[in-house]
Amino acid sequence: MERIRSSDLKIKIDEHRFKISSNIKRIREESGISLEDLSFYSRLSVNTIRNLESGVLNPTITTLVQVSDGLRVPLQCILL
Repeated sequence: MERIRSSDLKIKIDEHRFKISSNIKRIREESGISLEDLSFYSRLSVNTIRNLESGVLNPTITTLVQVSDGLRVPLQCILL
């Protein structure tokens, strides 16, 4: 089995975080949902939503479920 270097793993994680953050913002904007509304529906602060969309945060699965519930989309839509 090939060993993965930590620098390669960090790049992979960053790529996934960017994809997830881009998906959240795209879905929110396409749905016409404001940051404030998503904050209300997901029970997360506006700052948390902003940080998620900018890729600053490394969200937990619980946070991602809250966001998907707030956006009213399956979790897979955010992850893929």
